Amino acid sequence: MSGWTPVDLPHTWNADDTTDVTTGYRRDASWYRKSIKLTPEDGKRYFLHFEAAQMKAQIYVNGKKSGDHVGGYVGFEIEITEQIKAGINDVLVRVDNGIDLNLIPSQKADFFQYGGLTRDVWIMTKPENRLKQVRVQTPDVSKQSATIKLEMFG
Repeated sequence: MSGWTPVDLPHTWNADDTTDVTTGYRRDASWYRKSIKLTPEDGKRYFLHFEAAQMKAQIYVNGKKSGDHVGGYVGFEIEITEQIKAGINDVLVRVDNGIDLNLIPSQKADFFQYGGLTRDVWIMTKPENRLKQVRVQTPDVSKQSATIKLEMFG
């Protein structure tokens, strides 16, 4: 990984901006890179779970885009099952805290919106067949029977 600066997560490139002599703080994009060794198993799906990426993130695995996320204060998952292979896998994450007036919270706020992977990241495995989200509709109950309708997502 020549040319890359090693960092530990959580990380922000703004760590010293409130105490240095330079006015303002860095509002821009940076890249994170991690090589991980995997042995994918049949019947499993693989996800990267991000606890936070400030403020916009693009995730690439082995040169292919896996997903995007907007919003720095909420965790999210990106499925990487289709991009991974047995052996070494290269994960690249572009994180951007540049000014974007369409983001919430507004970047006109009076507090710093630090950039970076400001919380932990890890790999999750889940069964191939699973329910991602279920909504239970109002049940229909009488003395003779009870019916529940489920609406499934994912």
